[in-house]
Amino acid sequence: MKKALMLSAVVLAVAFSLPAAAAMKKGHAKADATTCQSMMQQLDDAITSHASSPKIDSAKKHRTDGEAACTAGKYSAGVKQYRLGMRELGVKPMRK
Repeated sequence: MKKALMLSAVVLAVAFSLPAAAAMKKGHAKADATTCQSMMQQLDDAITSHASSPKIDSAKKHRTDGEAACTAGKYSAGVKQYRLGMRELGVKPMRK
């Protein structure tokens, strides 16, 4: 009986950890306020250094949307907006 109970506990632990492990492997760690701040700074730097880009207005819009999302506590949505803004300018974000 103890072995069956122990086996059940192990199976449940593994089952619940697989989605989290898969997300971490894909680089989708949960975003937080620190991540938002880092990504916002990266986008600000990209906007400054690519000021003559034809897509600068789009990047600035993503920056505004990202800041609004992060301020509202929607960190993943904010980080996504910052990434989109950097992509518009051809800049690859750095994960910090």
